[in-house]
Amino acid sequence: MRPGTLPSFRYLHGFKMAAIVEMPVERGIADMLGLAIADVPPPTPDKERDYPIRVDKTVEMIRYVDAVYIHLKGPDEPGHDGDFEGKVKAIEDIDRFFLSKLLDKIDLDKTAFIITADHSTPPSQRGHTADPVPLYLYAPNLLPDGLKKFSEREASRGSLGRITGGWDIIPIVKRIIWG
Repeated sequence: MRPGTLPSFRYLHGFKMAAIVEMPVERGIADMLGLAIADVPPPTPDKERDYPIRVDKTVEMIRYVDAVYIHLKGPDEPGHDGDFEGKVKAIEDIDRFFLSKLLDKIDLDKTAFIITADHSTPPSQRGHTADPVPLYLYAPNLLPDGLKKFSEREASRGSLGRITGGWDIIPIVKRIIWG
C-alpha cells in the first residue's frame, strides 16, 4: 500500500498524532496513517546520547499534536539474543536516559502517557511470543490502582485488567482520558 491509502489516524480516532520511530516498518506504518514523523538520527549503542535526543524531539512535537508515539527498540534485541542481563540493562537505560528525562521536561498536570510494549520477547524464548505485555497509563485525572511494580504479573492485577488485543488500547485510553 502507498501512504495515504488508509484512513488517517486523526480521521479514525479524532486526534492528531506524531511518531518517533527507529525502524523502517514502524516508520512506514506511521506514514500510512498520516502521523507526523520526527526526524531523529538512527539509534546507536550509546543510549545515554541517543535517548535524550528523542526526549527533546518528544517535547518539541507534543506542542503541535495531541499524542506522540515513541518506539524504542532497545529491549527487543537482547530478547532475541537470549540475553537476560542485556534486556534488563536495556529497560534500565530507557528508565534512566529516556523516561526520567522526559518526566523532568513535561507538565504532569497537563500530560497523559502510556508505557507498554508492542510484543513480548522473553530471552528464554529468543523470539516474540503472544504473552501479555504490561500497560501503564498515567493521566492527571486518573487515580493510581496501587500497583508497586511495572511487570507482566503486576499488570495483570491492575485496574485495566487483561487487554486482549492492541486494537483495544486506543478506545480504552480515549474513554479514560477524554471521557
